[in-house]
Amino acid sequence: MGPVETHEVLGSTQRRAVDLARSGTPDFTVVAARFQSAGVGRLDHVWASPVGGLYCSVVAPSPPAPPALFPLAVGTELGARLAARWGIRARLKWPNDLLVPDPTGRGRKLAGILVDRVEGPAGPRLVVGIGVNVRSRVADFPPELQPRVATLADLLPEPPAVEAVREEAVGAVRASVDLLASAGGTARLLERCRRLLFGVGRPALVDGRPMGILRSVAEDGALLLADGPAAVHIYAGDLTVLEAQ
Repeated sequence: MGPVETHEVLGSTQRRAVDLARSGTPDFTVVAARFQSAGVGRLDHVWASPVGGLYCSVVAPSPPAPPALFPLAVGTELGARLAARWGIRARLKWPNDLLVPDPTGRGRKLAGILVDRVEGPAGPRLVVGIGVNVRSRVADFPPELQPRVATLADLLPEPPAVEAVREEAVGAVRASVDLLASAGGTARLLERCRRLLFGVGRPALVDGRPMGILRSVAEDGALLLADGPAAVHIYAGDLTVLEAQ
């Protein structure tokens, strides 16, 4: 692990880590905060950050792979680590969330991943923001988010320490860099990702528009949907998975 910078309160770990990445900080520098006053998610969404969650960003080298694969790699690796260490069976929502299905099959968000590509003094680097709901409770979130949130505190008899989850999150980033830089790594990632993919066989909206039935993930990390006999490749957008019809 590189240097670890911890804060009691910070606007956004991601913005701070982006600045460090551009300045040439060592690989696997970590910025963590107990509370974020202006946490950011994908597509400029606000990231709710009640005390008790993991909020960290990791500066990483950029592996030679399609950029869309990296958040999928971190998500699958983090999901595997949560399962191995604490028995949490999460599913991967394309392109960057870990969900825990409730008894109705609806996914509740446990973790999210945000990847920014920046230019450092020696070339491109990745800044990987990871948020995991650890010791916070669903009741700690804004009322409009509570039906869509899962936390380790509500799933486990005794939730882990935030630092232990941070250790696994940073390990997931390191493992993802190694995987995508290795021979055959992309194929191994896609196999794992497709097994964990949430919503296969269900109708999907992208940016609020019906786009077809969710099928799989393409070789370059695009989401594959079926619109009748046609295949639709989605490279960006806000995905909503609907109930099966």
